[in-house]
Amino acid sequence: MIKLKHIVFAAMGALLLPSCDFMYDDPEKAEEEVTEGHFAYVDATSYAAWTYIDLSAKKATTVSVDDEENVPAEWDFALHRYNCKTNGGAVMETEFSSLDDLTKSGALPSGSWTEDVLTDSTVVVDASHMMEGQLVYQTTNVNTVFSRWMTLDTSNMPPTYTTSDRVYLLRLADETIAAVRFTDYMDASGAKGYISFDYIYPLEL
Repeated sequence: MIKLKHIVFAAMGALLLPSCDFMYDDPEKAEEEVTEGHFAYVDATSYAAWTYIDLSAKKATTVSVDDEENVPAEWDFALHRYNCKTNGGAVMETEFSSLDDLTKSGALPSGSWTEDVLTDSTVVVDASHMMEGQLVYQTTNVNTVFSRWMTLDTSNMPPTYTTSDRVYLLRLADETIAAVRFTDYMDASGAKGYISFDYIYPLEL
């Protein structure tokens, strides 16, 4: 069951939240491109949907947050704007800034794996009443390490976007591993919420 949490803020200053960058977006439908090892312009523009990524099938499927019945049977990770969650997996952030450097290393880096955590204060699914001081959050899993690929600074307007440029290792529920490096958060026109990333799956070192 989908759970939604309404948050009412007393002061407008409290509204400067990482997920509330939509006022500065001008989304235009970009053409998604999927090739071997690369997804380009995955549409994660909607706050009311998750986009589920199946690396094996090279497929991205967008599903409304209140429509669990249509979530694909097979998926590896999902995007909600810049938040990420896994399908029973875990994630490690590496020191590598390119997939080539990772593969040239010849071995999996050492480090800790982080599983998803349940949160009711991270994923904003309705900001239509933000100016009245109300946001609606979904209670859902989020992978805090995977979501570090993007840092959104709202201390000044418009927000500042900074990508980590790190390679992330995604350990799937079946123990296979994918390497993912996010490369962009907007399309060629500058519309934000269109996510591009390079990947290797399965990763064998």
